Amino acid sequence: MDVRTFFTVFLSLDSHAAFVMLLWGNASLSTLVFSYLITSRDVENRSTILNFTLARVIQALGWGFLILYELGTERLSLLLGLGICSMGLFWESQTLLSLAKLSVRRMRHARYSSLALYLFSFLVFLWSSSGPSVLAPGPVQPWAIFGCLGSCVGGPAALARPGTTKIRKFVGICALAMFIALSGWLYQGLTDSSGLFHFYWEDAFRIVAVILALTGGSGMLILAKEESDLRIADMAVRDHLTGLFNRRHFLDNGLMLYADCVRKGEPVAVLFLDLDQFKAVNDRYGHLFGDAVLRDFATILRLSLRPLDLSCRYGGEEFVVLLPRTDASGALSAAERLLEAVRNSKFPERIEFGYTVSAGIAWQIPASGREEDFMALLSDADGALYRAKSSGRDKVVTA
Repeated sequence: MDVRTFFTVFLSLDSHAAFVMLLWGNASLSTLVFSYLITSRDVENRSTILNFTLARVIQALGWGFLILYELGTERLSLLLGLGICSMGLFWESQTLLSLAKLSVRRMRHARYSSLALYLFSFLVFLWSSSGPSVLAPGPVQPWAIFGCLGSCVGGPAALARPGTTKIRKFVGICALAMFIALSGWLYQGLTDSSGLFHFYWEDAFRIVAVILALTGGSGMLILAKEESDLRIADMAVRDHLTGLFNRRHFLDNGLMLYADCVRKGEPVAVLFLDLDQFKAVNDRYGHLFGDAVLRDFATILRLSLRPLDLSCRYGGEEFVVLLPRTDASGALSAAERLLEAVRNSKFPERIEFGYTVSAGIAWQIPASGREEDFMALLSDADGALYRAKSSGRDKVVTA
């Protein structure tokens, strides 16, 4: 088999077959993703994935009109097919843009600039299509169609940028390559060149566009599953009320931070914190307000600590903070800032209410990373907390 025969047999795909594959591929993929959304209640970015599904349904409708045109119907089918496909592709691009987690300013700029380019190109396409031939090669119409496709590049490019997860990059790169393949397919169809080389390129662009349209769409299912798995994994290590880490996560990761301080010869400190007379708060104001107080203190903790510090809700109204690279003076300063922030905290619904916190501190330059030594440090901080509460509360005591 010579090269010419190989390309003709294995790498040829006419427009009609490509339209049919894109129609049924998008329709089946949309059905699959929509079924997943219905059967899976805990899906992160549900509205975004639903928008992606609707965008693929619109594209399937557009490919259907192009099939009708291929079968010899009037040119209205061609206009509707191209217009609806471009709308579906633009909608998909905007959906991918919302997954890119850009800043509000960059997101707004990307949306408005791509929307302006799309609307301008689409209006130029409608104006240029009012003549006797819709796809007659000319200086205006091809550029209008390319402008519609170009306005769709922003979303995939933002999703494929460095810093995103691997699956997001995969979906973004597939979508970006699909738009490039569609542009190449369109360019080959609009040019006047002919010959075997020309048709090989056109067939190659069709094949790539079909493969990437289906592959990138399947990536959205994997992305939805990944988001759900990450959310479930996060729920397993978080306290559901305060959003802080739970006791199990603190003990596992705190031991690793403790061992890291051993290797580097750095000091480490522990704060044991307890809300003063919290039972009286629940008895007087109710458990719902008590939960609000716990969430308020958790917020103060998050805002007051460094990124490398590890905090958790240890149980009930008790909280623990591990402070790597911190000696006694640094831990005392951190604890006093916390207590002062709590004293100044106010609740709009109960302006008269205030609460306080007691803290116990233990610190050392650890000599070994054994779990027994780490637990002993926690025990020392807990003992210091007990002395702080028994000596009048709302104070810090160092072991």
